[in-house]
Amino acid sequence: MYVAYSRDTVNKDVGSSRQLFIDNDIIAVVKNVTRRQHSPVKHANNPLIKRDKPWEVTTYFRTSAFNVIRDPIDNLYKCWYEDFYEYFAKGVPSRERLYYAHSLDGLNWEKPLLGKHTIDGHDTNAIFDPPVVMKGCPSIMLDPLETDPSRRYKMVYLNHDTSDRDKSTMGGAPGGLRLDYSPDGIDWTSEAANPIIPGWKSDVEILTYDPEDSKYILWGRYGGSAGGSGHPEMDNWFSPVWPSRPEGVWGTRRRIYRLESPD
Repeated sequence: MYVAYSRDTVNKDVGSSRQLFIDNDIIAVVKNVTRRQHSPVKHANNPLIKRDKPWEVTTYFRTSAFNVIRDPIDNLYKCWYEDFYEYFAKGVPSRERLYYAHSLDGLNWEKPLLGKHTIDGHDTNAIFDPPVVMKGCPSIMLDPLETDPSRRYKMVYLNHDTSDRDKSTMGGAPGGLRLDYSPDGIDWTSEAANPIIPGWKSDVEILTYDPEDSKYILWGRYGGSAGGSGHPEMDNWFSPVWPSRPEGVWGTRRRIYRLESPD
């Protein structure tokens, strides 16, 4: 009938923060309670967003290639997703475009024609379709602290300049981590001090804000493709060497780093 815990857990101080009762860690007494865990069920109409436009080639949905945010001002769910349209082109490094879609309910999505980029004669939902400089693997957030309406949205991304392809084995020399601002998630302005982290070479970056610590938090795979990094205190940020690594195999193990900033 009753399950009691030791005093150190009974008296755990959680302050006024919300709690998710996954277990009994902060519960003093449990009476006539049955805890059930349910498996998620995939929506019957999946996939909700799919390649269905003539200008879409290799649409890509992974952690660092798409974002979904609900905007309380215009009551829209907004999604940004990448298209690696040269990914399978023979002898040509990949280029990527960034597309935009929105939805009233998060289930039925529209790809609005934005009048920003014409691809093969079609007006499109492309936000960025640059011929040379690409904004790769962006992470987009709606800043809860921002008072400037033109900077409500923040986007960090890995900058690729394909004019420097001959200098890189990865299809375009990365130009560091950069930051852009937007009032609506469609029209963007670059930060004047870009790149905000010049040595950044990760193709995964996730930006968010932590209200408990009052800090912006950035996760990413800092470093270069085979273990190279310009950071003065680290030898191999991205692909460290490990014992008994097979001959001829470059670094396939990765490190994830957490960076924080007050502004």
